[in-house]
Amino acid sequence: MPENTTVTYEWRATVMTVNGVGSRETTYAGKATGGPGYNTEDARQAVSAWLCDSGVHGVLSHFTATRTAL
Repeated sequence: MPENTTVTYEWRATVMTVNGVGSRETTYAGKATGGPGYNTEDARQAVSAWLCDSGVHGVLSHFTATRTAL
């Protein structure tokens, strides 16, 4: 893989939130991009940080990331 390659993953994350009434799951989707060596775990960490920064607090109950074609 060339040194200047950008790696992109399309991701889908399901977050379970719990309140006094019960729980609910919400699904979010997007793209995560990094440099050479960027992998699924890097994408998961970036998505978790983004969700937290966006005010979404709960348990990341499901995460998938698929590397897109260059």
